[in-house]
Amino acid sequence: MHQSKRKTQIGLSSILILSIFLSPPTTHSLSSSSNPSKKVQICQNKDCCKSFPAKYDGGLYQAMRDLLPNQQARNEISIEKSGCLSHCNRGPNVNIVNKDNEERSERMFGRIDGILAGAVALDVGLGIDCPGELMAALESMASAHQASDPIKKIKLLNSTIHTITQAQLTTSTAMAHALILRADAFLEAGQAQNYKQAMEDVTKAISIDDLDGRAWRVLADVKEAQEDYLGAMEAISEWAVVNPEFQSKAQKELTRIMAKKAQLDNR
Repeated sequence: MHQSKRKTQIGLSSILILSIFLSPPTTHSLSSSSNPSKKVQICQNKDCCKSFPAKYDGGLYQAMRDLLPNQQARNEISIEKSGCLSHCNRGPNVNIVNKDNEERSERMFGRIDGILAGAVALDVGLGIDCPGELMAALESMASAHQASDPIKKIKLLNSTIHTITQAQLTTSTAMAHALILRADAFLEAGQAQNYKQAMEDVTKAISIDDLDGRAWRVLADVKEAQEDYLGAMEAISEWAVVNPEFQSKAQKELTRIMAKKAQLDNR
């Protein structure tokens, strides 16, 4: 009788905790203005998405975000996922909207099949100059993404981060992206000292760009590796806020982590 009652109490507590963690206040900073005058719309047609080289982590959407060189550009320009932009035979496609005072221009760019093509579209469409060092860093990041050995990944990403730092592009999403990938590689490499470095990297990445859901997901993994299960659950909840399409996955992860926490508490 007492055992049944205890199980009921635990079940109710779990539901309450899941509800709290999946409904946090939204406190994230905006990476663009609430009504941006400049937009880059990324076609999400499956054929367009497949046409962009898989070596680039996050696809064309992430590549276009990473090509914005600094915080100012990120504040002025909204990179958005759109529906199908048509002209599928010319994909991958992006549509650039530029509203200056009362004038509004809109231009479609096709065959955005790499970093250089994306940089050209930003230059022609919005006058954004993507430094050569930034493009080189993105190619280096792509090589790291393809590497299977975590130590090799870390070495490549060390070079990527050094390039971005030397070019004074440390407020770019490219810097945050590289830090996230390196944190994940440190986590994959294992051992406590690597977990510490992973924590430093992912924390810095979030301070640059707290709207990248993968940063929160990696943070959750780091916290879990350190047996900080409440911290992991908090990070998962932030992941669900930033990427609401993963709400159901987040709930499953919270349930799984709660079970691990219960095992730890019962040791």
